[in-house]
Amino acid sequence: MVIQAGAESAPIVIAPIDDALYDPNETVTVVIVANPAYMPTMSSATVTIVDNDPAPVISVSVSDATASENGNASGEFTFARTGPTGLPLVVSYGMSGSASNGSDYSDLGLSAEIPGGSSSITKRLAPINDAVYDPAETATVTIAEMSHYLISTMRSATIVIEDDDQLVSVVATDASAHEAGVDTATFTFSR
Repeated sequence: MVIQAGAESAPIVIAPIDDALYDPNETVTVVIVANPAYMPTMSSATVTIVDNDPAPVISVSVSDATASENGNASGEFTFARTGPTGLPLVVSYGMSGSASNGSDYSDLGLSAEIPGGSSSITKRLAPINDAVYDPAETATVTIAEMSHYLISTMRSATIVIEDDDQLVSVVATDASAHEAGVDTATFTFSR
């Protein structure tokens, strides 16, 4: 940058390029580097480029809210976006609930990428079958706040995982027997 002789200033023009994709606000900073020929009074200045495109709005839902350890049913979380679809969009989320990610169901990670040109992606929740009885457990996805999208009111969704292991109990329904054979004892098994 050169300030011409006799001039008091010189502009640097920043001309943003308009595209059809959402970007969070971006900044451009110019810094004056010290030089023996001059003394900076303000050593830097920043301008903000404000995007004119709408931010994508993300939601999560479930198409089937029940999954089963026996493999007959898996659950599905659907991440959807409204707004621009031209580029891939990574959606970050957290997992919670009484079921554990990676031990009660296959690891779902903590993000989903909606492909460019698409408005949604589905992540399948596959329960892991174990030989331990558990009451019904839940797996909940909650979309995480990020600067490159907004979150709809449908920010979380839950799938219930039903166990296929059965409880079996035994009760002495007639707890007394006699050696003479006239009276027998009875155990009743229930599930």
